[in-house]
Amino acid sequence: MRDCCMKRALLIVVFLSLALYSFSQEIKGYVYEAKTGFPLQYVSVYVKDAAIGTTTDENGFFKFRVKKLPCDIVASFLGYVPVEIEVSNESAIEILLEEDVQVIDEIVVKPDYSYDRMLLNKIIENRKHNNPDLITNITYNDYSRTTIFLTGIKQKRITKSKILGKSSSAFVQETDSTVRMPFLIMEQLLRHVRGKRASNEDIEVLNDTCAMILSGISAEIKTVVLDKITTELNFYNNQLDIFTRGVPSPVGSTSIFDYNVYLSDSVMKDGVKQYKFNFFPKSKRSLAFEGHLWATSDCWAITEIRAVVPNSANINFVSDVVIDVSYEKNNLGKWFYSAQSLRMNMSIVTHDSTSTKTQSFAVKKINTFIVEPKDTVSSENDSTPVIDDVPLMSEEEILSKIKTPLDSFENQAYEGIKEFHKNGWFRFADKFTYMCMFGYYNLGYVDLGPHYMFFHNNLIEGPRFSIPLRTSSKVSKRFFVGGYIGMGLRNKELAYGGTVAYKLNSKHRSILTVNTRYDYFELTHNKFGEFTKEQPSQQGSGNFISSVTTYKPNPYMMRSRTLDLTFEYDISNSFSLLVRPKMELFENNAFLDFHAHDDGSGIELPEIKSFMTYTLLLNLRFSHDQTFEEDFFTRMYFGNGLPVYNLSLMGGYYDVHAIEKSDLYWCANFSLKQRLNVSNKLMILYMVEVGGVLGDVPFPLLHMPQGAMDLGQARYHFNLLHHSSFVSDIYAHAHIYFSTYGMIFNHIPLIKKLKLREIYSFKIFYGKLQNKKHGEIFEMPDYLREPTLIPYMEAGVGIANLFKCLQIEYVFRINQKELYNDFSARHGIRMRFAVGF
Repeated sequence: MRDCCMKRALLIVVFLSLALYSFSQEIKGYVYEAKTGFPLQYVSVYVKDAAIGTTTDENGFFKFRVKKLPCDIVASFLGYVPVEIEVSNESAIEILLEEDVQVIDEIVVKPDYSYDRMLLNKIIENRKHNNPDLITNITYNDYSRTTIFLTGIKQKRITKSKILGKSSSAFVQETDSTVRMPFLIMEQLLRHVRGKRASNEDIEVLNDTCAMILSGISAEIKTVVLDKITTELNFYNNQLDIFTRGVPSPVGSTSIFDYNVYLSDSVMKDGVKQYKFNFFPKSKRSLAFEGHLWATSDCWAITEIRAVVPNSANINFVSDVVIDVSYEKNNLGKWFYSAQSLRMNMSIVTHDSTSTKTQSFAVKKINTFIVEPKDTVSSENDSTPVIDDVPLMSEEEILSKIKTPLDSFENQAYEGIKEFHKNGWFRFADKFTYMCMFGYYNLGYVDLGPHYMFFHNNLIEGPRFSIPLRTSSKVSKRFFVGGYIGMGLRNKELAYGGTVAYKLNSKHRSILTVNTRYDYFELTHNKFGEFTKEQPSQQGSGNFISSVTTYKPNPYMMRSRTLDLTFEYDISNSFSLLVRPKMELFENNAFLDFHAHDDGSGIELPEIKSFMTYTLLLNLRFSHDQTFEEDFFTRMYFGNGLPVYNLSLMGGYYDVHAIEKSDLYWCANFSLKQRLNVSNKLMILYMVEVGGVLGDVPFPLLHMPQGAMDLGQARYHFNLLHHSSFVSDIYAHAHIYFSTYGMIFNHIPLIKKLKLREIYSFKIFYGKLQNKKHGEIFEMPDYLREPTLIPYMEAGVGIANLFKCLQIEYVFRINQKELYNDFSARHGIRMRFAVGF
């Protein structure tokens, strides 16, 4: 499932951009080999001392834009002497490169491997020994500063705007005619302490300062920016997870499939030869880096690397991405991080260097590192570790050594953001964004929401409007009272519910909640479905299109009265426990009637209007060190790539008073869900669920797969099944999605510029009604049937990233027998809004 918070964060960019723009000047020309006159491909042409430039195409042609002319540009290519020239106008230029002949030490080259690749393999073979993340018994400090500015805003537009003009002093002057809007500035100082295992790392926050326009969701934006966009990058890994996408490392074990690598230079430094490698993606549209790295020949460790994401790559909203990482030897004689920096632009339209520069968010993050002198070393006599008794540096000492001064933009950002907080329009944007993410809109001491309860539609109630409210954090940060009331236009019956929640004052997250409800819910609802959802505002199929394109409202709705007590406790960052005792009264209706089983004795059967259940639910959730954010009782996960396991056990007792039938029953359910970046060409999202019901129970307590009769693409429902179909007491189903990020479309002329992506899906359900005695309590309705011996299967193929927000999929049923036509469609078109990088 796509990162819900990431979708909303990108929509914020749309919301704040205001269609502003700025102009730039163009540099273009050709690069030729001086001796032969042949055009040179893949030559780097860039502005001197700036991260603006491009590479030449197959004709040696290049074109990109700069802020202003004149400027100095550099053309460099492996095996040729770099050329630096001044460009003063927009006329096409010609650059001639002279061959640079160097004598390099002899080496044995194997078949199918170039000399360049042979040397690079030395780096790959020694990754384990040089990886800073695998160093043990070390204490180091990491200072980071992250800034986001909305750049290129015309100053005259600010003065003319009634909204922005009120906060004109908050903007930072960029040029004579343009300004920047500070969006975020954040500083962090962290102390990392590793033990004998590198994975056992304690992190202490020594300083954390943050100012942001959207202060209501500052914690959530911080998580997205730090963990998904500007995450610390380790090029020693095979793959770098950046922008929630998997990007292959140029020194990864599979780099031969993604990169062309060339040896371009070598120098002697401190008596050790260092080699420079240039690397380029084998496919322009593939998400891979281009750039260069330096490595030492004594231990084949990387000393510095510059990696750029080409603007031609199939990626949304980001451009001009430049990553720099440098390393230095620590007091243990091992290479460790010295500094990292990431700079990029984010905009609604991903522009390349040959297009007019659009207004964009300029994102910059710098990290500087310092290793504490208190390190573990081995004594001379044995291998017993000895720890130097040296006190750790204070916060002031650390900052004096590694903090770089704030520039003029950063100095003004703090005060500018404070000024924006006084603007009513930005306060509204803050509250609206919070509602999109968490479902509630703050009205002072009251929150309106959750928003998914505003409107429902089914065959019994018809269109149903509700008003949900709760007390806000301004009343209490540990306690809230909420409720809702609604009425259907068709049946004119009230539906209502209430909640009281209290957060315990404990080290780990602990919440006690009491819920009561008198409302309708789907007969096929999954009793354990809440545990596979990572976003609290996601309901039903989690698809907005589904709610407005239903061509047959669901008639199989059950009314119930519910009272439950829920206790949530986070045992650790990996484990969480939920305990819920519950009692529920189920009522029949015109479309969902309860009939006592007719045993053929001729005795008149009593009318059954309702039955009761008393249950106790235990749920254990595990995801190793999963990060999440909590804001006033709401837990939110952001694009989690870790597997999430849920084990649920429920024991219950039902009582059908009308026929004096009661008994115990048990339910068990296990689910596994994960988003997996296999490579830069493949992402897999899957959810697998298995379970069963033990005991004789009325049919509403059995398992029924969820169908959908609308045009929305449902992630964890079956797209072609009707509202009711199979009923089972043993079940298993899987939902698998594949995205190949343009593996085919990236190679089709003209089409490749649209950055379309291929998507595929497969869904399967297997069930069995093993206990035939379920039907001896209530008669099974005609619309519920026992699953067939052959599992029910659906598959789909489609196009994603249409207009960067829409995916369309053709879904077809694999089971072709006529009997399946009674409870499912043969095929159909399904759609979903999905925004992502």
